[in-house]
Amino acid sequence: MKRATVGVVLVLGFAGCGSKGVQEGKEGGACRSGGDACDDGLTCLSKLCVAAPSNPTSTPTAALDASPKAPSPNGVTPPPTADAFPTAIFVHAESAAIVLACATQAKKFNANATDCAETFGTMPGEVASIGPGPTAIKLGKRHGVLCNSGPSYRGPARDGFTTTDDDAGRFLISPPSRAKDAKLEDTKPTADMALLTKRVTEIFDGTKTRDGKYKLSERGQPIELLGVLQADVDGDGTIESIYSVAAPGDGMYFTPTVILAALSTKAGALTPIYSDTSGVPHARAAIDIDADGRSEILVEARFHVGATFFVGRYDGKALVSSGEWSCGM
Repeated sequence: MKRATVGVVLVLGFAGCGSKGVQEGKEGGACRSGGDACDDGLTCLSKLCVAAPSNPTSTPTAALDASPKAPSPNGVTPPPTADAFPTAIFVHAESAAIVLACATQAKKFNANATDCAETFGTMPGEVASIGPGPTAIKLGKRHGVLCNSGPSYRGPARDGFTTTDDDAGRFLISPPSRAKDAKLEDTKPTADMALLTKRVTEIFDGTKTRDGKYKLSERGQPIELLGVLQADVDGDGTIESIYSVAAPGDGMYFTPTVILAALSTKAGALTPIYSDTSGVPHARAAIDIDADGRSEILVEARFHVGATFFVGRYDGKALVSSGEWSCGM
């Protein structure tokens, strides 16, 4: 039997600032506090002046351009143009693209799958894989999707669409042109493992389990760094490094999880923003779905039999699961 693990996602911040020596209001410089924030032809993005995006009405095919966007000076990708909306996020499961969340034409976030499916009816009938996989997957008939793990584990149906592809467990996005906006995890990262081990020990040691109290040093196995994701989760213009970490569990029942954020808005203190006791969360990708300057985190949480996929949004206190599909026991 595969050993159960303790999942931890850590977030470390790197402050973004204007280019040294660049005047306020100039390209690459800080935005002015009064009057016009930036010179003509520039726009204020994450407290920095960057080149304004071209007018989408004069370039109807802008959303279909597959070339990557130039990052702003602080590493944050400029927001998508208006013709990139509505945007929808799906998970590929049960031979369907299951709707998790969307952003409307007015860039309003919505985690109601039925509302999103109704909106999606006006969008192109294709999605793209976020990460490795097909760049265009055709969608078929809309229907309510049920978990097929067994009658005892079925929750309510969630709106989805049949697909021409059957590679389950991937996040998908529409329109396909927005796949390039997603930030993917680094699956071969390096980090200070001693520091991560110390923090995991502080979090979980003493936690009550079926067999007593948990103590990491008695497990006889090291923690494992699963991946690192770069994203601005709080919308302050700072890119955070999100560490997905697994620690040894008890083989089945004890799989507590926590997401820690060392956000610049909290002076770098590691702050728990998400916790769970039923699976191992893995931050797979990040994308600013509704262009509000704050990235949503696409999380896969595997548990004993099955998995949960959700869109995580940081609300200033916690990473809230907004739009979720879960199947298993």
